[in-house]
Amino acid sequence: MLTLTKTTEAQNHFLNLMKTNPSQANQKCATIHYHGAISLFKNAKVHLVRDPITASHDARLAGNGPHYCADAINVEKINDQSIFYINKALLLLSDIASVAARKLVNDMK
Repeated sequence: MLTLTKTTEAQNHFLNLMKTNPSQANQKCATIHYHGAISLFKNAKVHLVRDPITASHDARLAGNGPHYCADAINVEKINDQSIFYINKALLLLSDIASVAARKLVNDMK
């Protein structure tokens, strides 16, 4: 599942950033925000076939991880375009996954 792959890559990016910039924001992004997003995408995957409404909801909630990460980065005034693009890409993937799961609900009717 692309969302899990990209979210895990993003988490690894923040873990690597912590080696050179151990800021609270990078730590929160790696250990809280992206960890939560990964868990929600895994839940969405589990629910996709039997309960696509829950899968859609979980996928949408997974977008909170990148959103809260961006907030943490902004508070600390970290200016790193790679972080900006990672968070934006994951927000987009969250929206796409949510809409795709919702489409399954409509197709089942």
